[in-house]
This record gives sequence, C-alpha cells and structure tokens, in this order.
Amino acid sequence: MLGTSDGRKIAKMIDEGDEHAVLVMEAQAYQIAKGIACFSAVAG
Repeated sequence: MLGTSDGRKIAKMIDEGDEHAVLVMEAQAYQIAKGIACFSAVAG
C-alpha cells in the first residue's frame, strides 16, 4: 500500500504530511486492536 513495511519510513511519511500513510497506519492499528480483543475474549 505504501511501498514499504518499515515503520520508521512510514513514520517519516506521516511526519512529512502524507495523509494516505496516516490512513494506512490507523487502519493497521485498528486491525491489531481487533486481534487483541479477539484473543482477550477467548482467553477469558
């Protein structure tokens, strides 16, 4: 999506004002949070 999976490069893109990078990072964080919530529910 961004041409890299390196978090440092993505952070730099965000710092430089890349709105698409912000959107991708927020979507990734949301997916991670969903996964944690799912495991939490299963673990009890």
